[in-house]
Amino acid sequence: MRSLSSEVCSRLRNGRSLAGLPIEVRDGRFVVDTLSMATKSSTEGLTVGRILFHLGSPNVLKRVEWKNLHCIGCDFSGIAFLGNCFTNCVFEKCVFDEAGFWEFRMSKCTFMRCDLRRAALGGVDVLAAVKNPNTFEQVKFEKCDMRHSAHSCEIYSLCGFHRCKLDGVLFMGAVFEDCEFSGRLRAVELRRYDGQPSGCRPNELLRCDFRKAELIDCQFLNIDLDPATFPESEDWIVLRNGPADLIKWQLCIDKDDWYIQRLISLSGAPTILSHSGLVSAGFSSEEIAALLAISGET
Repeated sequence: MRSLSSEVCSRLRNGRSLAGLPIEVRDGRFVVDTLSMATKSSTEGLTVGRILFHLGSPNVLKRVEWKNLHCIGCDFSGIAFLGNCFTNCVFEKCVFDEAGFWEFRMSKCTFMRCDLRRAALGGVDVLAAVKNPNTFEQVKFEKCDMRHSAHSCEIYSLCGFHRCKLDGVLFMGAVFEDCEFSGRLRAVELRRYDGQPSGCRPNELLRCDFRKAELIDCQFLNIDLDPATFPESEDWIVLRNGPADLIKWQLCIDKDDWYIQRLISLSGAPTILSHSGLVSAGFSSEEIAALLAISGET
């Protein structure tokens, strides 16, 4: 007779309900505890249309829906989710290390203390032209480890990122609408990239709230922002004319610096930089004071 865990795994792979199984139901959700669907890396690939992509995983879940689940301590490492839908699910202390999501829809879900390192939440650039953007609506990420996760071509609406580890994450094709960020964000870069493949909107922050966040060495380049939604801090330098202010600063301090050139090439109006980030990049207090003076003129 098939074990309970095998039956649960089989139903999840086929998008079937867990109703009728002798498992706990909590707040209207079926509790799935310590289930492992992880896979080891492989050279096999995923075929989308006529194109083969080497994803490093043969473990693919296609066109299935997970609904009303509460997964605790489950391992979904390495799974490629293609065309799936998660609705009203809770993932608690689960592992999605190196998992990938394509043409994916998620609604009213919560991730608590989950490992999302190296997860492709927005897919990868090469796939963007052959897929619809991933959509996350009313999804909360709480105390999750999201370091080194990949973000290109996804839309977050009414979502929350609370005390998550996002150190060094580059959001280069993600759209955030009415989202809230809290906790410490370190070295996070949000960059508007107008060269997105067909079907993907450029990186945008629309009506988002960072007032409960501690932003350290973060950069917001070529994105229209409302500084009122940022935490009150003397660390922020708001350049309303973006590249024009940076060029004026470069002439003022007479410094041909690669970092300034990079900012000029990537920035838009307005651009928000951090004082601490400029210190980390090697600029003196006098040079930063010159930039502050220019920002006060605009």
